[in-house]
Amino acid sequence: METIAKERQDTEMLASDILIAILVNIKKLSGQEQLFMRVNYHSLHTIFWSVRTGFETFFEKYFIFSDSGPFPFSPPLQEAIEQLQLAGMICWPDVQEPDAMRLNLNAENWYYEILMGSGPQSLSRQDVIIVQQIAEKIIKVFSPLIVTRPYLMNH
Repeated sequence: METIAKERQDTEMLASDILIAILVNIKKLSGQEQLFMRVNYHSLHTIFWSVRTGFETFFEKYFIFSDSGPFPFSPPLQEAIEQLQLAGMICWPDVQEPDAMRLNLNAENWYYEILMGSGPQSLSRQDVIIVQQIAEKIIKVFSPLIVTRPYLMNH
């Protein structure tokens, strides 16, 4: 992670950083020891599309949505999901439960050490507030998607 941080000095905040910040805040606010969400790529787009009201400027900056296609789709959000999956920060760990995403510990480490730190990659105070508000809204609207033991869920 140090290499990534060094390469990113003096760069803008990335959509993947914002996604990590939102997911870590969902975990923190939900009180879960480990965050599992009953989501897949498509449902993450739907969730973010539905909670964007009130945060339009923020979403236009990080997760602009395409207005064409059969369902709401954000190319930057999709790229962020894929980057975080490749980095091992989020995963879909069980082929028996393909819709159970897990937030991994290294994502929390990145959030607290880098994004909440004092370096050039840290979130602005305003972004921290907005990310927390988005996490609160996701929990309020989509709390049934937050699960503790996905492999024991009924379909």
